Amino acid sequence: MWWRMKVLLGSYHNRFSSQILIVTSALSRASLQRSSGMRLDRYARQEGLISILWQIWNYFCKRVIVESSLGSITTSGSVSTSQFSHLSEDRLLYVCRHAARNGGNLRRIGVLRGSFEEPTWGDAVKIDRMVNYLNPSNKQNLLSGFGLRTLSMDLQKVRNACAHISHDNIEEIKNLQLTYASRQFNHPSDALLWIEPITGHEAWKVWVDELRASAVAAIV
Repeated sequence: MWWRMKVLLGSYHNRFSSQILIVTSALSRASLQRSSGMRLDRYARQEGLISILWQIWNYFCKRVIVESSLGSITTSGSVSTSQFSHLSEDRLLYVCRHAARNGGNLRRIGVLRGSFEEPTWGDAVKIDRMVNYLNPSNKQNLLSGFGLRTLSMDLQKVRNACAHISHDNIEEIKNLQLTYASRQFNHPSDALLWIEPITGHEAWKVWVDELRASAVAAIV
């Protein structure tokens, strides 16, 4: 019989918070170099930081969704469980991919061939599909917590545009400009420097603050 210890969701939040501080500090150091060096170097630094932030968020989402479904302890002390808590993690990942693709009847639970088959954990649409399909006992907290994101969802679009520069992705970035002030760009990664008009903060800070709030609310 498959058995595992219940994990504290707060432990993943601690890791998430630590990583956010590290990557934000790296951005601060990179900011000091904006006025010097080649433009290509600046793009490379910005693109790298955007990619790292996106990976940090995806890892957090994955662990929280997986652990909530297999059985975990929330920060409020509640124990989460689901109808899939008897599965091993590799089989649960198969279910998660199925759910992210819009679910439906699942005749057989297999295993993925590798991590490249996993869903995009940080994608808001896929999060909703997976959480609703898995239906863990802390479902409402997960949905409301992850649902706090608004402007930080731009991070995914900017990251995709950086990784796959194309006419369509550049048009996507141009559409995002309408939400921000001081929004010129020569490369998609310049979006992290855009100014959010209500707070007056750069997009990076707005994204990070939203991710932090979302992470705290999701694991209650």
